[in-house]
Amino acid sequence: MGLCKRLSWPTDFQTLLMDRVDKGFTVVQIVAGLYPDMDQFDERGANEAGFPWEKDYKCINPDYFARADLRIARLVKSRISPMYFWLLGLLPQVYGHR
Repeated sequence: MGLCKRLSWPTDFQTLLMDRVDKGFTVVQIVAGLYPDMDQFDERGANEAGFPWEKDYKCINPDYFARADLRIARLVKSRISPMYFWLLGLLPQVYGHR
């Protein structure tokens, strides 16, 4: 959950990133979505700009993605490739069961 406020930006994120760089990692897995045990508006899925979508789902929250882009840019600048997992937590809802 590297795109949410689970890791404070930039301090905790940078600390974890430097740990991975120092250990020789070149790829990190990032969950870009919710875990299966999380509802759509679980606070753990928000970042400093809120949730990725509005409560009525009529539009996305561009500020959420701008904040996520900062994290991704920092990874790439540090020569770490992000590997995304999308919609992990929404799969039950997408396919109609929980």
